[in-house]
Amino acid sequence: MNGPNQDNNPTILSFVGRNLVGVAAANRILQQVTLEKEHLKAPLNALGNAGTVALVRGLEAKRLLFSNDVPTKQWGLVEINVADNDIGDEGLLNAIKYASDDHKMRMMYVQSNKITLGGGVDEFVEHLDRSHLNVLVLANNVLLSTAAIRLFETINAPHLHNLCLASCRLVPSCVPAIAEFLLSPRAKNLRELQLQENYLGRDGMKTIIDAIDKGNFTLEKVLLYENNRDEPEEETEEGGDEVPVPQAIPFVAQPIQQAPAAAPQAPAVEAPANANEPTDGDVEPQAPRRRESYVLNTFSEHESFDPLLRRLQGLLYRNNNLADRVREAAARSIVPARIIIHGRTPTPSEAAKMRPVGSPEPFPLLSLPPEVQLLVARYASLDASAFSHAQWARVVNHAADRSTIADNAQLIAEAQWTAKLKTRSRTGCALDVWCTRLQCNKWELDHPV
Repeated sequence: MNGPNQDNNPTILSFVGRNLVGVAAANRILQQVTLEKEHLKAPLNALGNAGTVALVRGLEAKRLLFSNDVPTKQWGLVEINVADNDIGDEGLLNAIKYASDDHKMRMMYVQSNKITLGGGVDEFVEHLDRSHLNVLVLANNVLLSTAAIRLFETINAPHLHNLCLASCRLVPSCVPAIAEFLLSPRAKNLRELQLQENYLGRDGMKTIIDAIDKGNFTLEKVLLYENNRDEPEEETEEGGDEVPVPQAIPFVAQPIQQAPAAAPQAPAVEAPANANEPTDGDVEPQAPRRRESYVLNTFSEHESFDPLLRRLQGLLYRNNNLADRVREAAARSIVPARIIIHGRTPTPSEAAKMRPVGSPEPFPLLSLPPEVQLLVARYASLDASAFSHAQWARVVNHAADRSTIADNAQLIAEAQWTAKLKTRSRTGCALDVWCTRLQCNKWELDHPV
């Protein structure tokens, strides 16, 4: 079969492991991009820098074309997966530039490539900060330690929730920048940070955990296992932390919320029988691409025996509970807030009809000052202290906008596909999206109360 795999979902365009090479392969992919496509999955190929540049430039042309054809709907991709494609810094910079222009883009997977971030980390961070990416997976790339330090010193991506730098050869000199980032306001929107299988060292792990303990109440998942390994003996001539590129262990990162508690390494997948045969002139014959895969674990096999990681689990449990408090308080307060904001005092005749004979006069809630009325709505959440001032202001503004009632109904209708993926109710999935939009999905106060 020479055509793309659709994964039984019309929004997915899949070219997984098709031995696609270079610019010609990028053009083949672009021919299949239509208005209904939202997810582009092309890992385990060989697009390289040239093919990746051609692909993202073609996607930008498609984005402008489709958006002009349907002016009421801005077209864009939600996901790009070009893992294991021999992509270097040039290809990454072009891909992240596309993501900064396409505000539909939420997920980018570029693991197991040849990325070092040495070819323009400041430009990379600038485009990342402008993007609406929620998930960025850079795992299994040998990052320069100077570039990794600069990344943590400057990153300020307000929409980024999940950053994966697993197996990126991070060394102890990166730890101060990581800890400073975790304690800064720039990390307040980050929910998941994956730093497993690096060379941060035990002292580095403790420093990072101390930073989370001291002042980070928003991270809900942090992976730090397999960081006790000694640094490789070989170093650069300058005596720095850079280490030679190891034999890569390619892996396919799964969304963390779907990762199993402990997943062994998956068996190798056989290459297709026609892996070395060219197709339509756009695939060059080559050795079969490797098919080993590595699924990101939530915990390693021995993590429960490591006191440092047990302490980390306790801190993440604390952060998850704090986030749940905010979500539940927002959900409980929105209805009382709407009633109070949009309610009116009944006329005497209306009050007489509604009140049973002989019953006492109702409490004149709507006669109270507006700020007191809103305070009543806040305490109706049963956890008034969970909100920051900014979060409560967003809840009130949302409740005051009548148009958001119809928006909430639309959220539930659109949550059908997500509910199937997460085996949850549509209402629950819609509530998650609603809390995220109001930024009531995290703890914003400086200390737990």
